[in-house]
Amino acid sequence: MATTPLGLFTASGAVSRTAGAGRVSGTERRRRPRTKVHWPVRFLRANAEAIEGVTQDLSSNGFYCLLRSAFARDELVECALKVPAHDPQSTGRTLRLDCTVRIVRAEPASEGLFGIACRIEAYRLAPGGAGLG
Repeated sequence: MATTPLGLFTASGAVSRTAGAGRVSGTERRRRPRTKVHWPVRFLRANAEAIEGVTQDLSSNGFYCLLRSAFARDELVECALKVPAHDPQSTGRTLRLDCTVRIVRAEPASEGLFGIACRIEAYRLAPGGAGLG
């Protein structure tokens, strides 16, 4: 296993559609289609080190990611997503999307990771569109 959750990131940023996304039936609570993406994400807490992880899926109003730290439900957190630019002139180019997210669910996952569901409250493209570094 990689030493950080970012080791789980595939450089291609491959995207595939989640089967049955967009349905709201039975126990399914999602109102927006989800897309499977494995993009690096960095959470920033006041007076603490950045917490890095990787997304598992994304919709227009939120995402689910894996982290080595847990968060409290309803906690408001700043984070940054590293998004592939899909620029034909530069295949490795990424953009940084800065977000304010609300934690809607936090659950133990596997191998010391936590599954964190986030609702995006606000977002903005980072000045200059720089990646996470």
